Amino acid sequence: MTPTSLNFALIAVAVLLTALSPAPAAAEAAGEERMRARDLGVAPGILAAGPLNAITDVEGVRVGHVTLVKGRDIRTGATVILPHGGNLYQDKVPGAIFVGNGFGKLMGSTQVKELGEIEAPIVLTNTLNVAEGAIAAIEWTLDQPGNERVRSVNAVVGETNDAGLNNIRKRAVTAKMIRKAIESATPGPVEEGAVGAGTGTRAFGWKGGVGTSSRRLPDALGGYMLGVLVQTNYGGVLAVDGVPVGKALGRYFLEDYVDNGDADGSIMVVVATDAPLSDRNLERLAMRAMIGVGRTGASMTNGSGDYVIAFSTAESVRRTPARSNAVSMVEELPNNLFSPLSQAAIEATEEAILNSLFMATTMDGYDTATGAPSRVEALPLDAVRALVVARAGGVAQLRNAVARRLALMEDVARYKYVNRLAVSDPDREEVVLELTTERALALGLDVDAAARLVTAQMAAAKAYQSARINGWTEQNAAFDSTPDLQSEVRPKVLAATDRLIEAALAHKAYLESCEGYEQLVRPPAAFAGDALQEAWRIAVDGFYEIDCTMSEPA
Repeated sequence: MTPTSLNFALIAVAVLLTALSPAPAAAEAAGEERMRARDLGVAPGILAAGPLNAITDVEGVRVGHVTLVKGRDIRTGATVILPHGGNLYQDKVPGAIFVGNGFGKLMGSTQVKELGEIEAPIVLTNTLNVAEGAIAAIEWTLDQPGNERVRSVNAVVGETNDAGLNNIRKRAVTAKMIRKAIESATPGPVEEGAVGAGTGTRAFGWKGGVGTSSRRLPDALGGYMLGVLVQTNYGGVLAVDGVPVGKALGRYFLEDYVDNGDADGSIMVVVATDAPLSDRNLERLAMRAMIGVGRTGASMTNGSGDYVIAFSTAESVRRTPARSNAVSMVEELPNNLFSPLSQAAIEATEEAILNSLFMATTMDGYDTATGAPSRVEALPLDAVRALVVARAGGVAQLRNAVARRLALMEDVARYKYVNRLAVSDPDREEVVLELTTERALALGLDVDAAARLVTAQMAAAKAYQSARINGWTEQNAAFDSTPDLQSEVRPKVLAATDRLIEAALAHKAYLESCEGYEQLVRPPAAFAGDALQEAWRIAVDGFYEIDCTMSEPA
């Protein structure tokens, strides 16, 4: 929404801020029970999660961690992802890499881009231990039975810089440790938060970490599974399923319009799917995952390395020795069936990032840049829950405000029908706008935006009245009496208009994006028929200056 649109003071969030100022909230976070996003009532998107809601829901995928928390200054680790449990070099998987912003050291990326395949475990670690990750992946690969004559291995190693909590110059993670993580990698539940490669990371000014999520397509769309694992160490203006949490809690990039470099960092995203995708379509899938990063409020600053690695585990597209040395028939998903996976990648990436934040705990460590002790607080989940609940209440309040005003149009329509008056009344509409302007000034609202909102409500009212009068005319309906328009109905309409403006005021943050629009625009059961549903849609669209189109309500 533009600065000139609905420039209302955010009363609901302001009330929350009084109770949830950043310092007390951070203090409370240290003792909070950590939980995943869904346990907090946050479930981004529309697709179902897999049984574990993890990257390991994709059959065959294994994950391992090594976590180092030693003394006062070592807070680091590594996380490994194996696309399957076999010989990765002999049964390579198609893969792709997408670079959102290239301030990073992603080893092995050029060969993946050139050949479109992954042949070794994927390793995530800190910036100065990339070499150890490569050594571990290469030595493990060379030692696999059947690889005795292998003379080249492309290790894919991603990183983020955890120097804010970790004495990164000590390069504490060894190749032996990472190899142990590879050898102990398993399917099943994935540990999240301040573990593995996420031990010393931070995101949006709070403690970051490792997070994971998954989505399963309906059988009608192929039934494919897609999973995501992230290492979060980046910044911006945190949004939780559309709720502007960072802004509400007073911790966000460009606060006071100053660039302190606090949004620099990096994020590594690994996307796995059992859909039989070519490396070309895996690159397209990786691009979509970056939209999920954006949904969380990423600023993708100059100093942030933002990367996505994607691969398919499907047997039909594996790069086996036989297929690599002869012309082969390969069964792969065509472009026209790709789109549902795009949605899955966006949703799973967003939720994986939230899980990394929600599961991370407050950590004390060492700031390499200053040589001083440091602390990064966990995201205060009680504060997040309060903001999310307020947003959820906003849907009900906004719907009630729209329904209350449109319900009054029943009496208006009846009065005009009985007295054979036209639905459109330009003189009256001008009066309403004048009254609204006075009300807007009294509340300190943006007058032009309030007038735009009320103009939409009047258009919805006329659509409602026309629908009802047309129906009564066809039925030749008769009414014994009607409420007086001037003395009884119009005062109620003006009061309902005030309530509607106040609802928009209280939930301004909710209306700044299209998150939840589908809930809001779906008409109540009482609004049966295309004409009444259209009236409801017009009224709801008046809340938004941005275009929030959707399919017809069911």
